[in-house]
Amino acid sequence: MSAPRDFTANGLGRIGITLRNQDGLEPLQENSLEFTGLAFAIHAGLSILEKPEERQALQRVGLVVVQEWARAQIFRFGGDPNLMPRYVDEFLLAVRRDFPRVIVGGVEGSDHIARMAIAARQSSDGSSEGRKMGNRVRSFLFLLAVVTAHELTHVFITYLAQGQDVIESYTPPQVSYLNYVGLSDDDNLPVTGESGRWLESRLFGGSIEFYRDSSDDSGQSSEPFRLKRPVDP
Repeated sequence: MSAPRDFTANGLGRIGITLRNQDGLEPLQENSLEFTGLAFAIHAGLSILEKPEERQALQRVGLVVVQEWARAQIFRFGGDPNLMPRYVDEFLLAVRRDFPRVIVGGVEGSDHIARMAIAARQSSDGSSEGRKMGNRVRSFLFLLAVVTAHELTHVFITYLAQGQDVIESYTPPQVSYLNYVGLSDDDNLPVTGESGRWLESRLFGGSIEFYRDSSDDSGQSSEPFRLKRPVDP
């Protein structure tokens, strides 16, 4: 049974978090250490978009998407492009008040997050293990904050499309960064773009990728890198 979504954490209204692991879906209790840490990182991701310059970047990606819809005549925007600042403000306020349910995958389990958090608290004792776990927690929270900002950009495009879930309402392939694409056709040609990567390039000066450190163990949260040129898969 899913946990009730009437809880506010870090200013996020009705926030609910569920982990997806090998055992299925595991809703997190709002008073747990795992929930608190993840909610803080999600709040940080939303806070990125709420800053003045970042709001302008969200406005810009919205305008670019709307312009491409019109140019290619693939989707009719039902709003007024001149009101994009207002749309951004209303979207961010609505998300802050009633945050979409969050499903986090690629995590060994809630106990793994708790172990990292507990060990990180011991980093002040000067032990190498404490410092390592502290770095892992910070890296994991940063990863989740960046992912939150990225995914909310896609949600914003859905908001502009007024929830019309058709391929034509997705981010156009011309709106992307480097060689990132969304969906491709049978000939491997891009059908949709990557508004999240577009926004990352404006906010961070490049896309943010997380790569495994081959010298570290499997408990790591990966190392962040800023990409300014395409990388072969």
